[in-house]
Amino acid sequence: MPKIPERKIISLILKECGKQAQERPDFHGSGDDCAVLTVGQEGQSSNIAVTTDTMVEGVHFSMDYFSAWHVGRKLAAVNLSDIAAQGASPTWAFLNLGLPDKWRRQPQDFLQPFTRGLCSRLGAFGAVLAGGDTVSCPDRIVLTLTLIGKLPKGRWLSRSGASPGDIIYCSGYLGESAAGLLILSSGHKLNRHCQLKRCASRRLENRHLDPVPRVELGSLLVSGGFASAAMDMSDGLATDLAHLCNMSKTGALVYEDRIPLSRAVKTLCRGLNLPVRPLDLAIGGGEDYELLWTVPPSKQREMEREVARLREVKPFVLGTVTEKSGVWLSGKNGSKEISYQGYEH
Repeated sequence: MPKIPERKIISLILKECGKQAQERPDFHGSGDDCAVLTVGQEGQSSNIAVTTDTMVEGVHFSMDYFSAWHVGRKLAAVNLSDIAAQGASPTWAFLNLGLPDKWRRQPQDFLQPFTRGLCSRLGAFGAVLAGGDTVSCPDRIVLTLTLIGKLPKGRWLSRSGASPGDIIYCSGYLGESAAGLLILSSGHKLNRHCQLKRCASRRLENRHLDPVPRVELGSLLVSGGFASAAMDMSDGLATDLAHLCNMSKTGALVYEDRIPLSRAVKTLCRGLNLPVRPLDLAIGGGEDYELLWTVPPSKQREMEREVARLREVKPFVLGTVTEKSGVWLSGKNGSKEISYQGYEH
């Protein structure tokens, strides 16, 4: 029996418990990257964004090629990326840590570098580890981080605001993390005809091991009122854009020749003779942790001018929001639907 997709599991949970949250006036954002809560007394209230993510050894990372320091960095980054997708400023983090006995007997081998990695990534964006819990796990490492961020009062990004005619953007090259995972996990040796230099290979590996959350970009999009909808990209373009369109009750047309593919990804696929195209890595690979957002045409020029001031961000136009449902990829051979063809949890 095939496993139930994550989106259906979430819908089952919301069917049982979601109504209680929806009825509360201090809760917003069901289906978004974060829950948005209103805190404080009326007249003096503010908004916060709250997210939580779990990483399980053997599912989300392998100690064969992850260092403990990188595990900490990535756990922080995936949560920071959710906060970025809401346009919030990260503040407080809480860690739940499940360790097998072998790591509890020698905490300096895992705990110390893990904590340094976690706090270095959190601290770079102003967040502090404030508490948590520890438990024993029989056979693998299980990590959960909860992150809280501050929002401008009454203002945040959501997946649900896109309208037909809006322009679809992403904040960087796609498929690089999936390419890095191929290098790290497969043990492939680059053949002598491969032009992928070691520095480029290391870039791809780092895109998987140590992704950079786009917190500054999220804050800019919400403060400038530029984005009609936004989310972070964790499951691949096909699935993430389908989530956004579903929440916005729209569709999307993506142009194949506009999907940003780096030279390193293209060279990797050729050099390793892989049975996968660079485009496949971008559409379905996942874990790029770039931002995906839509912009009304009237705000496009101003948004591009402001985003150009940010370092490490390269905004790419992917296509347009449509009335027709589904995510459609347009190429030389016509259009085909690619909705939810990315990673399934």
